[in-house]
Amino acid sequence: MLKLTIQQLLTSAQCEGVLFFVIGPEGSGKTTLTEALVNQFSSSGMVPFSKAISAHLDSLESRKSRLVQQVRALMRQRSKDIQPSFLYSVLRDALKGLGKPQVVAIEGFLRRPDQCKQAPDIAAEFFPNHLFVCVEAVCDRHIAHERAVARKGAGDASPIISVCHDEYFRQLEIIRRECEPWSHHVQVCANGTQAETLDSLNQGLKDLAAQLRSGGKGKTFENLLGANAGSPLAA
Repeated sequence: MLKLTIQQLLTSAQCEGVLFFVIGPEGSGKTTLTEALVNQFSSSGMVPFSKAISAHLDSLESRKSRLVQQVRALMRQRSKDIQPSFLYSVLRDALKGLGKPQVVAIEGFLRRPDQCKQAPDIAAEFFPNHLFVCVEAVCDRHIAHERAVARKGAGDASPIISVCHDEYFRQLEIIRRECEPWSHHVQVCANGTQAETLDSLNQGLKDLAAQLRSGGKGKTFENLLGANAGSPLAA
């Protein structure tokens, strides 16, 4: 069912592929959504961003051990002080390693306004004619908190999850606003079961495909470049 919907989306947008940015608070089911999106196609790739950071650090271990130690310490603290330029390098390397899949899903990159501003330019280096879609897992905070704490298992993860949620919900409206010019937005109700969440995802993508069929312009980088000649996006 979801595969057919994504195929309809690709046809409606008349693009080479689709690139999903999956966002949501910890415990909202971002990984479930990301895997569901890419598992529908053999030509697909996914970037779980926290794992991409770890892989990037591993590749730097022998050459930049001090930097690696610093970043890993900041990651353990859930710190916001990791340099943006480092995070952009991680995303570039991860996307470069995917090759040219038709369907791509990036989980957990869009966390700060600066990342939202840089994301289309970085993605366009590799996927200039992919449709950009932001998939937001909308989940009540207490439900997401319980799930996230349960997933962590041993230890008292509740305080650090609360800090992460404070930061996410404080930034959410800004993230939405920064992404709106360059990305379609699909909200997914993630409060229920996995099946209910995937049904909501399918319906949201169906609605987007219908919107594009009715004459809406697909937000690919190439389309945006033509529509915004002279703007910062086109620079």
